[in-house]
Amino acid sequence: MDINLKYQDIKTLSPEEIKLRIVSLKVSLEDVRLSGLTQDGKDNSHSRKLRRSIARLLTALSVEAAA
Repeated sequence: MDINLKYQDIKTLSPEEIKLRIVSLKVSLEDVRLSGLTQDGKDNSHSRKLRRSIARLLTALSVEAAA
């Protein structure tokens, strides 16, 4: 799954697709966090990208709900 979705691309997704992507990204984020704990305990750029993608998806979902 592409984690670098642009907001314009996200707007074309249905609310159900957005929710599924959020769940998938949250699972990926937990995996990255666990691997970071076992290695050096530092947050890496991949987890920041995942959090940013989740935020974009949540923003699109809230805009969709408000409309």
